[in-house]
Amino acid sequence: METIMRCAEGTKVTRGNQHQTVSCSLNQYLNRLLLKELTTYQGRLDALRLRTGWRRDVPLYVNPSCCLFVTTSHRESTAIYINCVEVISIRPHDQSWTEIRFKSLHVQRVRIPYKRLKRKYEKACLILTMLTK
Repeated sequence: METIMRCAEGTKVTRGNQHQTVSCSLNQYLNRLLLKELTTYQGRLDALRLRTGWRRDVPLYVNPSCCLFVTTSHRESTAIYINCVEVISIRPHDQSWTEIRFKSLHVQRVRIPYKRLKRKYEKACLILTMLTK
């Protein structure tokens, strides 16, 4: 899984060039994903906040093959969760856009400054490293 985002029909999950639409909210989808790991969205965020001391931009660790970071606030309709495990590169596209290239060679452009997105990506990679040792 590369990205998870809201859409009119519910939640859109992207894997390479394949798009799957799930008829549930983003919160419900994330909770279903995390229930397989015996936790919930809020429970995982609270645990990561306690462990790291971070208050903002806390990545969502699901399992060793999935650690998600969000492009904007979770409450924003344009929020996109990106799996840092699938990312090959992040580079600036122009001043307010950033281009993300995935292992499947799929490219996603997001309207968020490069430095901010890079910082969120690095936090997710740090969590992944910390929890999979």
